[in-house]
Amino acid sequence: MLTGRTLNVLGAIAVASLASGCLETVEARFSDEIDGTYLENYEQPEDLFDATSAEARARGLANARSYGFGLVHSPDLNGYVNGILQSIIAVSPVPEIEAAAFVTASNDFDAHARADGSIFVSVGLLRTLETEDELAFVLAHELAHILLRHHKSDIFEDSQKKFTQLSSLADGLGQAVTGEAETETGATNYLVASSYMSTNLLAPNLFGKLEEEEADRLGVDLMIAARYDHNTAVELTRTLAAGQLAARQRNQEELEARTEAAGTSLVAGLNTGTFRESLAEFGQAIGGLLRDGGEHLVSVFGSDYKDERADRMRDYLAANYRYTAPPQQQPFPWRQDRPHAGQAIFLHYQHAADAEVALADDQLDEAMRLARAALSPPTQWDAYPRIVLAKVRTAQKQETKAIENLDLAKRSKEPAFAVYQALIERHLTRRELDFAAAELEEAAERLGDPPYLLPLRIDLLSLADKNAEAAALAVECKVQYPDLASQCDPPSS
Repeated sequence: MLTGRTLNVLGAIAVASLASGCLETVEARFSDEIDGTYLENYEQPEDLFDATSAEARARGLANARSYGFGLVHSPDLNGYVNGILQSIIAVSPVPEIEAAAFVTASNDFDAHARADGSIFVSVGLLRTLETEDELAFVLAHELAHILLRHHKSDIFEDSQKKFTQLSSLADGLGQAVTGEAETETGATNYLVASSYMSTNLLAPNLFGKLEEEEADRLGVDLMIAARYDHNTAVELTRTLAAGQLAARQRNQEELEARTEAAGTSLVAGLNTGTFRESLAEFGQAIGGLLRDGGEHLVSVFGSDYKDERADRMRDYLAANYRYTAPPQQQPFPWRQDRPHAGQAIFLHYQHAADAEVALADDQLDEAMRLARAALSPPTQWDAYPRIVLAKVRTAQKQETKAIENLDLAKRSKEPAFAVYQALIERHLTRRELDFAAAELEEAAERLGDPPYLLPLRIDLLSLADKNAEAAALAVECKVQYPDLASQCDPPSS
């Protein structure tokens, strides 16, 4: 019979295998150094404009609005960030590319790009950076990922195939191993199978060191061409790598926790003859991690890499820009005396974050004070501060006021899935099915009908005793969106 020790081994296998997907050595792949700069040697991929179509961008925005607290609606802040991006695009080898930047409603230090030309920078990143020059490097780095078509190997385009493989493997292993699960042979086969599954399916093709360094080099070429100070790039590569390392550590810890929880169910399945279902649940649990944390799993490396990456950037600048005089650095307008919408947005989002801390410490009065302070213009309708205030109202056992706050968040011109999800789940809990249906319809219209609405639709159909429709939609959900499979089953009661 499998033991807790075996379970820990499984967790270690999964964590190590997932980590191995992005730890290949740079030295092995930088053996043929190019002559000159990456900008001088750039060759446009043939399929670049296929990936940056209007349809692809619409899907990308729908996904962005469904992740976390969505996007920040601020014409001033978005216009400022896009002004810097456009100055970089203008000097790029593909000035006609339709790329655009968006600010995400996240306090994390985060930036990422999609193949469709969308670049996302977080409130936390903008609040942390000091100068336009630093932001220019971040935007140029992300644009470089797009221009170099690094997303061909990205987790987002590869995940559905991997989870389909995972489901098939679960079926095959279930038939092969269930009969001998309680024997030593069964335990051995189980570990071998788990290792195979982890190695082949849980180590996605993330941005590797090669892709990151290529983006660093082409990115710094672009920022220099756009007349920004490249001296900021060396230390910023170290900062970005350190942030990526922290994200990786968080995801490894979460992976360990999820693996242990799913593994408990898997062991029970092995010992009771329901291996196939339990293995599928295990895969779905890990799949949930990749979906929930996928944006932070991209481009993360070991602790020694942050210094190595900064050193390589320094060497690249010395080889190609030794005699290039940098322009004077430009501070952000919100770090000067000039008024700017960014000042209030950053302050209010910090208030909301502090309110969550106070709420976790059961300091309800302080949490309420901070949450209210976060709701002054221009963030009075933003999803993040409104959801925080709704959490405080719920803690005060004022559920009606919590729902009122979520309703107010719908006034934002930048809709967020998190708001609709919270409202729909509350209505479903209260069996207010007509209200839940209305919210689902509105969410689909405003958000571009993202797949993340499917589990909520399944729950609604099930609660309305439309079990056949719920079951059919659950099958469709699992087949078309395998990474949502763990959420697609109708409620058991």
